[in-house]
Amino acid sequence: MSKKFYILLMICPFLFNCALEQITRGNDYLQSRDFCKATEEFKEAIALKPKLLLEAEFVKNNTIAKRECAKIYYQKGIELSQKGSLIEAIDALNKSVELDANNANAREALDIAKKNKSQNDQAAETAYQEGLRYFQNKDWINALNAYKRAIELNPNHISARAKLAEIEPEVSKAEALYNEAMLCFVKKQWDEALQGFDKVLSTSPHHNNTKLKVGEVKKEQADARDCYGKGKELHRSNSSALA
Repeated sequence: MSKKFYILLMICPFLFNCALEQITRGNDYLQSRDFCKATEEFKEAIALKPKLLLEAEFVKNNTIAKRECAKIYYQKGIELSQKGSLIEAIDALNKSVELDANNANAREALDIAKKNKSQNDQAAETAYQEGLRYFQNKDWINALNAYKRAIELNPNHISARAKLAEIEPEVSKAEALYNEAMLCFVKKQWDEALQGFDKVLSTSPHHNNTKLKVGEVKKEQADARDCYGKGKELHRSNSSALA
């Protein structure tokens, strides 16, 4: 007796018993309508004992489990597609088709999900390129929004995620400087506010709120100078009259 034959002789009863255990568990899952777990048990049983595919009762139960599990993955794929989670939807629909190749609805839904993902990927790349242009001009807010849009359309867009991580500190810095300048603005400390807003623009030249506030500060300064001039002129007039 060869060593190989001896090993097989020792292992086969063990594998046979394991297969029987998994068939039993699979049948229990089938009875409790946990079809996907039943499918997994039957799959492992087949790996241990391929001849199970020649047994009518086993084939019947395995087919039922796979068909019903395919329906579950199909429904999950549809729900994910409706939420816009196309990567997860495609994964679920692929599993549905693998389990039941005759499920025409699953195949159609899979084709649609793949088409929509392709369109999203193209739109994501367009948004990413738009973000790059904003980035080069130090237009941090618009760049940030463009990168976020790219990631929303394609969560696996690694370059967009990298640029987003790079730009977030710049946006935070600009916002911090803007908030400091606004404190001076609220206190009507116009010179200090203007200096603060200038710092914001040196960091983020396209910070729209800052540009508006600079205009407001300059108007306040001009009004203050005008009032001062009128007050000074009035004082001179009063002084002359008294003389």
